[in-house]
Amino acid sequence: MGPKTLRFDRGTLIFDGYDKLSPPIHNCRWDQRVGRFRAWAHTYKELLGMGDWKDETQNLLPGLHALSRPALRPYQSDGLKSWKELGGRGIVALPTGSGKTILAVEAILSCGGPALILVPTRALLSQWRTVLKRYIVERVGIIGDGEFSLEPITVSTFEGALRRMDQIGNRFSLLVVDEVHHFGAGVRDEALAMCTASERLGLSATPVSPGDQAERLSRLMGPTVFSLGVSDLTGKYLAMLERSVCEVKLTPPERVRYERCLSQFKKVFVPYRCRAGPDWGEFVKWANTTEEGRRALLSYRSARQIVSYPQEKATHLAHLLTQHRESQTLIFTFDVPTAHTISREFLITPITSHTHRSEREEVLANFRRGKLRALVSCRVLNEGLDVPDAEVAIIVGGTAQQREHVQRVGRCLRPALGKVAKLYELVVQDSLEVRQWKQRSKALAS
Repeated sequence: MGPKTLRFDRGTLIFDGYDKLSPPIHNCRWDQRVGRFRAWAHTYKELLGMGDWKDETQNLLPGLHALSRPALRPYQSDGLKSWKELGGRGIVALPTGSGKTILAVEAILSCGGPALILVPTRALLSQWRTVLKRYIVERVGIIGDGEFSLEPITVSTFEGALRRMDQIGNRFSLLVVDEVHHFGAGVRDEALAMCTASERLGLSATPVSPGDQAERLSRLMGPTVFSLGVSDLTGKYLAMLERSVCEVKLTPPERVRYERCLSQFKKVFVPYRCRAGPDWGEFVKWANTTEEGRRALLSYRSARQIVSYPQEKATHLAHLLTQHRESQTLIFTFDVPTAHTISREFLITPITSHTHRSEREEVLANFRRGKLRALVSCRVLNEGLDVPDAEVAIIVGGTAQQREHVQRVGRCLRPALGKVAKLYELVVQDSLEVRQWKQRSKALAS
């Protein structure tokens, strides 16, 4: 059979020198194509020192050299300490604007080895590169947005990592995943599974809720090791926050259309819920298999569109924009069409998924300088864009998702001397929005 060795092969670990009837570990599989046992690369740390094989797995890039070290706030130091105490594997959950990136930079420098950072967007790719240049001697490698350069510290988009991890998965000792909640549901998880990095740090605005996703993330990255909410940091490390709920009513014609759409939806959803449970994702899958189900989904979307921007929301928005005409204001909508409608009505620059990168960067630069007083967006501003000067956030339309809410609110919580951030939420009375507002508001109370 030849000598016993462990080596990296296209995102997996391959065991040489073992007979089919004698697996080296319990969680490996026999690959008939090559006559060898295989295991996922992310299990590498568990295998260290377990077998009598020769370890030829890693081909690490050189280590890092620091230009300077970031000054950490007490809670950032506590988060980093908790991560280290659990063996350098785990997830740190801190609100938007609280300095997760700085915590990660110190983790990277304290580890000293080559590090790979995964980010969800091209905007974050650029922002990480800018931050890292302040603290390290080495060039910053980039994978994504048309670039490919491998350096001791490399930043990659999720998609770039997924395409390249079979080649680079054994080159790094530390894996950092920004907005780690995008993983754990099966989509792109292979990017984490194909990396041998023993130390892993996940970053998120809120902890992942217990369940299948949390369990899978725990296997791939480690458990949540440290978590603080908005209420833990406002007033000292984040700006003070004043919250207001503006309850609005539908006009009689709007109410008739809304109730009609909701009734058509409930005719299908209520019997399904009684039969199979309330899981929304499963209902959508099932509904898309029947004509009646697809009509129910269309009715639900129509109901959501009616409450996303009715006449009274427009009136309230006009009042708030007048009241805060001198403040840097971010407006968040439920969908892109509403963002464009508000843009036309109030002559406010929109930022959506269709906005070109160069235009987006110019718009944000003008917003920071005060040349633009307001921006309107659907979800693009939720995560990954640094908007430090916002003072007012207006939620014209949202969902029940607590993480999305924390990300949106965090856009106006970056601290400044004497700053009091203001949050306004426009909610239609007696509608789906009331339940969603109550659900997402829990994130700011914990």
